[in-house]
Amino acid sequence: MNYKELISSIKNKETQPVYFLLGDEPYYINKITNAFTNIILEEEKDFNQIILYGKDTNIEEIILEAKQFPFGSEKRVIIVKDAQDLKKIELIEDYLYNPQKSTILIFSYRNKTIDKRKKIGKILFKECVVFESKELYE
Repeated sequence: MNYKELISSIKNKETQPVYFLLGDEPYYINKITNAFTNIILEEEKDFNQIILYGKDTNIEEIILEAKQFPFGSEKRVIIVKDAQDLKKIELIEDYLYNPQKSTILIFSYRNKTIDKRKKIGKILFKECVVFESKELYE
């Protein structure tokens, strides 16, 4: 899915349970991440929008948050910024096969990529919406 298609689907609230935003160009990753913050109404954000940071959290906590149901809203948005700092990312595998449908889980994996040949890479590219942000050149 390209940038314009992804932004359009977010604005139209045609979302999937898990997004993995990765690559060398953080500009588009940040723009897409910010677009997800507009899905939840301002008065519902305290309950239904969680922002975690890869260096300060772990996969178990992310899964725990993602499995919770939204409170007074149709969707719950979990954004994991700096997901490249997560340890043991492969522990997310089981969740990816059976994600909570009322949760939108976004991994912002900036300045890095996932090896598509490894098991976790194969699962991510099959089960998630993956956006690869290539480096911009002048």
